[in-house]
Amino acid sequence: MRRYRQQGFSLLEAALAVMLLGIILVLYMGLTRTASQNSVNASAQQLTGRIKDSVIAFAALNGRVPCPAADQSGVEMATCGQGASGRVPYATLGLPAYVAASVTYTTPAYVSAHGASFNLTRTRLPNVLQVDGTQLQPAGSIQPVPGPSPDGRSYALAGLCEALLDPSGSASTVYSLSGNAGTAGAATSSGESLYARELSARLACASMYSASARSYFNVLAAFNATYRNFADYLSIITIEFDEAGYDLENNIQAIVYEAVKVSVKLAQAYQAQGACDEDPAKCTQAAIAWANYGIEGSYEVNNAAKLVRYTINLINATSNYTTMQQLVNSIYCPPGQTGCASGQPSGYLVNVSIRAQDSVALGNFMP
Repeated sequence: MRRYRQQGFSLLEAALAVMLLGIILVLYMGLTRTASQNSVNASAQQLTGRIKDSVIAFAALNGRVPCPAADQSGVEMATCGQGASGRVPYATLGLPAYVAASVTYTTPAYVSAHGASFNLTRTRLPNVLQVDGTQLQPAGSIQPVPGPSPDGRSYALAGLCEALLDPSGSASTVYSLSGNAGTAGAATSSGESLYARELSARLACASMYSASARSYFNVLAAFNATYRNFADYLSIITIEFDEAGYDLENNIQAIVYEAVKVSVKLAQAYQAQGACDEDPAKCTQAAIAWANYGIEGSYEVNNAAKLVRYTINLINATSNYTTMQQLVNSIYCPPGQTGCASGQPSGYLVNVSIRAQDSVALGNFMP
């Protein structure tokens, strides 16, 4: 009987082949899903990073954090309160990615370590150490810098930094993002936030605010020191003026007194000369009398020279005193001072105040 040899796969071999293909397919699908998820996560991280960088740049330019957008137009609200929530204002931030419009953007309430509440979406003036405008000395109070800046510069960044440097905790948030990770409409992870300390560091707030806060008081304090130096110099000139007057007065009295003495000595010399004419033995006394008359006359000539010198000194002292008094009064009129508006700042002091305010704004710089 003739035998036929079996050809092809057996049932077992076919089952093994199908199982192997299934395993390969499962592994391939898993790897594909992982790669897709990694791509979504990378896209989400890139988007949140761009949002953070854009918000920091906006804060540096405007001195505040942007408000959320009310809709997907990407334009921030005109005003918003603490805890406002909406969409990422991608158009205001200059973000081209429309996908950001579907991400929820929230600006939570921000409270400082001292319990002060700040709305970081609004600009504010920084506080500076004040100078008493009447006494020209530190007032011992911290008040907002007079604003706005006279030359148009903004204090807003210094005001924002002042709030950021005093957070109630390391987790104090400036804004938070939320969305469904991996969806086409919201490619970001829930809970992404920008913290106050990070924004402060990125804006270089510590050095900038330190310079701004000191500059206002330093400028006014420098003016105060200059004014007091002028006032001290005026006091010295006043003493010199008084001394010149006293010298001239004493010299006039000395001239009058010496004129009397000269007259007396002259009369004595004539009397001694008459005695000498009658009795030659008395001519020695006559010579002495004429010598005394000559000495007193030299004193009178010396006093006359002093009169000219003291008169010139008084004229110079009067000119110096008048000039310095006008200069001091043009800078500031102390309380009780006559000839000016007592206790009121002058145009010079107003200009100094302007420079002090400008110095605060000039302390702001881009990180």
